[in-house]
Amino acid sequence: MARTLAVPFELPDRGPRRASRLGLPQFAVLLAGVLLVLLVPIALLYPAAMDRWARHEVLAYRAAFGFEVGDVPTDAGYEYWGFTSVTPGGLADRAGLRAGDIIATHHGTPGGYLLGALRDASDDRETCLDVRNMPARIAGLHLDRAVCLGSARTADPIEPSCPLPSSRGTCPAPNGGALLVWRAPAAENGRHALVLRPAGNEPDVLVRAFERSVDVLWAPDGRAVAVTDHEAGGGSRLWVHWGPLLTHQADLAALTAATGVYVGALTEVYAQRWDDSSMLHLAVGQSLWIAPIPLYRFRYRPGDASVTPVP
Repeated sequence: MARTLAVPFELPDRGPRRASRLGLPQFAVLLAGVLLVLLVPIALLYPAAMDRWARHEVLAYRAAFGFEVGDVPTDAGYEYWGFTSVTPGGLADRAGLRAGDIIATHHGTPGGYLLGALRDASDDRETCLDVRNMPARIAGLHLDRAVCLGSARTADPIEPSCPLPSSRGTCPAPNGGALLVWRAPAAENGRHALVLRPAGNEPDVLVRAFERSVDVLWAPDGRAVAVTDHEAGGGSRLWVHWGPLLTHQADLAALTAATGVYVGALTEVYAQRWDDSSMLHLAVGQSLWIAPIPLYRFRYRPGDASVTPVP
């Protein structure tokens, strides 16, 4: 006779399930994940925190170097930390800093860059910074340059130039008569055109063609113009045009090379300022900064057959 069970089928009771133990590899992965979660916000906040600290430390150097820092309006419509004022004759002024300059950074922060330069300058070590002048940019002009603190030499004054191509597309002469006008290339990968539009009803005149961009610096009377031509292969050449309809021209890079100064593919030959309507200051530097540090300086009078070195 078959025997009937009270419970047809029942699994044995094994008691409460125990949590499995982590092995060493699993524990290491878990610990790495926790640390990563903690480090991500620290990594994101650290540069901003260090920059804030550096900006505070910069304040201790204001009186000695002659500057004030704060928010500077930019051409992009927002404010950026930079130099709000520079004391005439002070160390910052003699180095070439201007009110409205901001520090162009590459891998660090503006506060960190400036603090390091001020510390080096206090120990008589020269340190250079890339700066952009915001009032010039807002006016449609170009005054990006390298400024060296801690140098025994006084920086040469540099006047803002008019860059082309630009959204405005023109560079008016100071006397309000003629215009230099940018025209886009007629074909892809073609050359841009720099065209003189004289006052009155005279037809436009081609001044020169260029590959990438130019910086235009008119003489005060509008009868001559210096054109720094930034070439596609690197470096720049400097041309001066003068006379009726700017038909006379001189290649100042060639005249500079004739003095024995090396002018190569990465050499910048560029205009600095007009002393008056008949005397241009120019410089030669290397393409290592946002604007080159002058290695050699010259003067040129339109019509001369050579440039004159400046000690």
